[in-house]
Amino acid sequence: IGLIFESAADAQKATFKAGNRDAWCNVGLWKFFSHPNYLGEVTFWIGTFMGGIGCYTASYQYLISIIGLVFIACVLKSATDSLSAQELRRYGKNEDYLEFRRQRGFLGPFKLIRQPEKQILL
Repeated sequence: IGLIFESAADAQKATFKAGNRDAWCNVGLWKFFSHPNYLGEVTFWIGTFMGGIGCYTASYQYLISIIGLVFIACVLKSATDSLSAQELRRYGKNEDYLEFRRQRGFLGPFKLIRQPEKQILL
């Protein structure tokens, strides 16, 4: 499911950007999620982790898997933070984009943590 979600998001953005190079992508999955391709990747890795749990025979295997999952989550969080800052610099004068940022998070309309907007020079 995660790979399908990620691939669909990447294909939708590529199609949109082919005709709208400098525009903010707000079609398809991008209408609901700030980074649907990364959400798909997170879903993939969580599914991979959960699928492997039944094969572990020793506690160190659980530990290694958990460390790997946490590492991947940290890398993806850093990547989405960087991309969000880049988008804000690029589209920060677009009122539709700013409203989208206020209403949507990484998980779409479900923001788990309300974070104050960072001041970025435009």
